[in-house]
Amino acid sequence: MIVGILVAFFFFLRFPLDPKRRKEWVRLVRRKNFVPGKHTFLCSKHFEASCFDLTGQTRRLKMDAVPTI
Repeated sequence: MIVGILVAFFFFLRFPLDPKRRKEWVRLVRRKNFVPGKHTFLCSKHFEASCFDLTGQTRRLKMDAVPTI
C-alpha cells in the first residue's frame, strides 16, 4: 500500500521503496539524472484515474500502478 498526503484536489505519493518499482517510476518521470530521496513525492496528477483503488473511504494507489501522465 502506498499512502499519500492530501492537498486540495490532488495529493502526493511517496516513491516506492521496492527497488524494481522505484526504478520504473524514475524511468517514467523522464528527468535526466533524477535520483529520488526517501522524502521525494510525486503528484497524483501523474497517474490516470484507473491507477487508484476507490473502494472504501480512502483513495489508494494500486500496487501495480506507475506514473502514466
